[in-house]
Amino acid sequence: FDFDYRRNRGNRAFDAFTADGSPWLWVRPGEDVDTNWSDRDGDGRDNYPDSCLDFAFVSGTGGAAAQVVVREGDFPDDERTSDHRPLVLVGSLLPKQSN
Repeated sequence: FDFDYRRNRGNRAFDAFTADGSPWLWVRPGEDVDTNWSDRDGDGRDNYPDSCLDFAFVSGTGGAAAQVVVREGDFPDDERTSDHRPLVLVGSLLPKQSN
């Protein structure tokens, strides 16, 4: 999956997973934050800024919120840091309704 915040669209895999009728709901982080660092050409700049590659999905009833954890110095990544930022998901379940 990949989602571009600037264009506000996902790639084909993301779109298929979240299409109408899908039981899955993307818990979009409250703030659009780049979740990964990629510098394939070695120029010191992120090749995919404003990209989300880390997701939380839910299905069913309840509520959920997600947040990307940003720490000072986490990007660009190096031997001490990851090339992905952590994602926190907080959810609550609603009791099942009896018929």
